[in-house]
Amino acid sequence: KVAILSSGFFGSLSGSVISNVVTTGKLTIPTMKKVGYPSVYAGAIESCASTGGALMPPVMGAVAFLMAEFLNVPYATVMIAAIVPAVIFYVALLLQVDAYAAVNGLKGMEESEIPDLWEVFKSGWFYLFSLVALVYMLVWMRLDLYAPYYAAGILIVCSLIFRKGEQRFNLDTLRELIIDSSKIISNIIAILAGVGMIVGSLAFTGVGGAFSRELLQIAGDNLYLLLGMGAVTSFLLGMGMTVSACYIFLAIILGPALIGAGLDPIASHLFILYWGMLSFITPPVALAAVAAAIIAKADPMAIGIRAMRLGLINFILPFIFVLNPALVLRGEWSEIVIIVPACVAAVWLMASSFEGYLYRVGIIGLSIRGPLLVGAALLLYPEIWSYITALVVIVVCYAIALYQRKSVGP
Repeated sequence: KVAILSSGFFGSLSGSVISNVVTTGKLTIPTMKKVGYPSVYAGAIESCASTGGALMPPVMGAVAFLMAEFLNVPYATVMIAAIVPAVIFYVALLLQVDAYAAVNGLKGMEESEIPDLWEVFKSGWFYLFSLVALVYMLVWMRLDLYAPYYAAGILIVCSLIFRKGEQRFNLDTLRELIIDSSKIISNIIAILAGVGMIVGSLAFTGVGGAFSRELLQIAGDNLYLLLGMGAVTSFLLGMGMTVSACYIFLAIILGPALIGAGLDPIASHLFILYWGMLSFITPPVALAAVAAAIIAKADPMAIGIRAMRLGLINFILPFIFVLNPALVLRGEWSEIVIIVPACVAAVWLMASSFEGYLYRVGIIGLSIRGPLLVGAALLLYPEIWSYITALVVIVVCYAIALYQRKSVGP
């Protein structure tokens, strides 16, 4: 759970899936293996958590700023829309690792090995200043262009004031900061230059608009066919590309087609982003799985396949929120307060079905896991009859599971 949350926070700030895996994975993967998780499972967890980090507000790397520019909306609008899907994704991961630990009898670290919370907090509490300042400047002051620079300055000043000894910010770390920042900026410029040439050629030749029109003509009035084609296109074009480059390319090619079909613009662009990023955990590319495999010392393809299963909700969520924008907080509050809890409950049922563990009951067999998966699917369909049917399925599954447990014993 700490591995999942740490990767989520780190990815939210960095926006880079691979650097997230390499940076946090060096600590989290060996720790997960130490407490009993298999190498493949530990690598898959880190891959999924790092991939989701670039989708997690408040920062979401550089993609949120690009999306705000494309849609000509404030950054805060994009950030708010991305909150619920990202949280649901991490809830799904947390529930699955918890259920896996319960099924396999895994325990946490020994209490003597766990650092004191207060001591850890005292050593780094001042880092929160820069994050709070960044969110405040982005959301309330609307300083989209200058907020990262101010936040970085606050972080450096806090390090100079509060850090002691070798960990204090000094000339050596300043030199490393300049070198690393220069490398990152150079890579971004190179990527944007290449993408800019593609974008320019698409604009001047008219291929970009023609591609969107062709998609709409092929799909006709079938919205599900259009979304399916869009998902496959996003996935294929997203293979091996950085998050920012993938989004820019797909936003120009696919975005107009989805918006032209009458879908919500922000939900459409989030749909593109989610499907473009799935190549990080999906074989044969699965760059996040490859990076995690090096640390976990396991087969990259095995990690990729496991990561696909753990991150299955990410394959489903884009279709849910693009068809029902209430999940990205773009709708009536009466819809939002129903759909969001229903999706969370569906994620819980999916985690229980995948891992074979039902809370308050214990380990369950296939006879229960199958109906639970059906109940999860029903909860994802926003209709009253579907919710009622799902509730009946859940009650029946719990009754059968409790009866079986009482019959055979715990």
